[in-house]
Parts: sequence; structure tokens; C-alpha cells
Amino acid sequence: MLLFGARLIALAIGAAPAAGPTVRWSAPASCPDTATATTSIASGLDASTALEVDVTIVQAPPGYIARLAILAPSGQTTRELSSPSCATLVDTIALIAAAAQGEVPAPGLEPDPEPPMIPEAAATPTTAEQQGLERQRAAGFAPLRASDERRTQDRQSEQAPPKTLRRVGPHVRPFGILGWGMTPVVDAGGGAAVGLTAGRFRVEALGYLVAPTRATVAALPTAQARVWAWSFGARACGVVWASRNERLALPLCGGALGGQVIGTPAGFGLQAEAPQRQLWWAAHAGPAFVVKLAPWFSLLADLGLVVPLRRPGFSVQGSPDEVHRVAPAAVAGTLGAEFHFPRRIFTRTGMQ
Repeated sequence: MLLFGARLIALAIGAAPAAGPTVRWSAPASCPDTATATTSIASGLDASTALEVDVTIVQAPPGYIARLAILAPSGQTTRELSSPSCATLVDTIALIAAAAQGEVPAPGLEPDPEPPMIPEAAATPTTAEQQGLERQRAAGFAPLRASDERRTQDRQSEQAPPKTLRRVGPHVRPFGILGWGMTPVVDAGGGAAVGLTAGRFRVEALGYLVAPTRATVAALPTAQARVWAWSFGARACGVVWASRNERLALPLCGGALGGQVIGTPAGFGLQAEAPQRQLWWAAHAGPAFVVKLAPWFSLLADLGLVVPLRRPGFSVQGSPDEVHRVAPAAVAGTLGAEFHFPRRIFTRTGMQ
């Protein structure tokens, strides 16, 4: 506030503004940089107009407050504006500055003559648009020309690309897995996933390995089997809830898995046998929880229900019973570190 006051006093007691517009800009780092902001504001001003625009923006959660001073040969104007978006303030200030120059005659030219007064009896009823123009005149600003409005709309459309385009990008996630139902004891292992995130949706391919565990048969204590598994699959996820700043999100995921369950007989007195390899496939679904720590890094945890569509079983020589068979339903949870890659590394020249 003191900085803005000092600038305002300097504008008030200083000499008349030099020929051509001058824009001064002071704002937090979260706002557009000085070059971008001053260029945006000055683009709507006539190069021959003697106009000084002084802008100071401070952050005031949940948004920003802008203190604006405009010095022209016809006088000085100060305003205070607020908005949740700093970029919106830049566009608004550009409109106000463009409107203010309408009252400043170009050097060497006479101002346009005042339009003739219309008798009150012949005046048409005031519409909402006319009321808005009257409020602009009362505040000391001339109404915007149609060319200014079109130029401002074009600039806003160029500076605001669709959000979904900026959020499309690949990701890679190594993870650990812990569950039950695939092997005889606890399903523990690790894997990795690669995929593509687009806004609130993602698709990915994943693969993992479950470490071996041992199973025994009560009727033949010396008979054992060493069982492990591997799997590949694909899934799709959609976010059903996200925090306001999108650092926390809750997606729901579903997909399919397939691979092999491998059992190797082991135990005292058993003849050596080759590993038994059996195919299996399953459907899986469940929720996930995402914590976004940086634009390029997140933590993802999920918990899913795995329903085998084929349940492999294993037996050993001399045992009347099966040593192990995959459960009719399994549970698997993962925790992984996810790395996101900026979209711009895949962008052609000239695209943002």
C-alpha cells in the first residue's frame, strides 16, 4: 500500500506524461511476469497517446487486489479492482486503460465536437446497455470502441488455451504390491505401470511379480509346493472427487489382468519335477487415492478386488489333495511413486 501511495504521489506532482504510453507493473510471482503484463496492457493503447498507467497488485486470498492509477493530460484517475485470477485483472486493466485514452486528444488534433443535445421529450427510453455507458461516462471513462472490444476478445482467447490440453501427458509409476489370494500365504511383490493422463481420466498398462510362498498338505507333511505368479494387464480410471487445488483426488479404476501361476514341488522324499505353469486371467476394480506433491510427481495408492476367471490348482506326486489353488476372489493393494512428464516435450514448434 505504501509503495502504491508513493507511486501515486510521484504521478500527481511529476511533469506531464511523455509522448507515448508508459506502463509500470508490480505484482507477486504468481501473476503474469512484467513483460507479459505490460505488453498486454499497452497493446490496446495508441502509440501517440500521452498516458501513464501505474499498476500495483497484492495477493489477498482467495484472490488479488489491483490498485490502478492512470495519468493523462486531462487529469488523473485511480481505481481499486479485485478478482480471484491475476490474469483476469490484467485483461480488465487493459480495458480500462484503452477506455481512458478515449478522453485524451492526439497531439496536434482537436477533440471531436460534442454531439448535439437531444431534447428530453424526443429522447428514447434508457436501455441496460445505455445505462452501462452512462455509468462509464460518470466514472470518467469513454465507452469502448467496437474495435477495442474485438481486439480484447481475441487477446483473451489466445491467452487462455483449453485446460485439458495443458494436462495431457504420459506417466510412469513403479509400485509395491501386497495382497492375498494368488499364492498360498501373502501376495507380496512389485511392478510398474506406464500410461497417459488426460484431465480427470487416465489409461495405463501395468505388470507385476508376486514373490514365491510355500504350501503344504496335511495328509502328507513332507509334500510342499513353491508357488509364485506374474501378471500383465490394462486399466482405465476416472476421478470422482478432487480437492479444489487438485492436489488430492479419488479415481475409480477397472480393467483386466492375465499371466501365469507357477508351482514347483518341493519336500523330503519327493522326486524332482518340472515346474507346473498354468495360465490365469481375471477382472479387477477398485478405488485409488492420489496425492500430487509437484506438477511432475505424485503418490498413488489403490486397493482392488481381483476376480479370477480361471483358477489354476497344483498337486504333488503322492499327495491325494491339492497343494494350492488360486482363491475365487483375491485382494491386492499397491503403493507407488508416479512421475509425470510435461506435455511440451512432445509439442511441435509454435504450439504451447
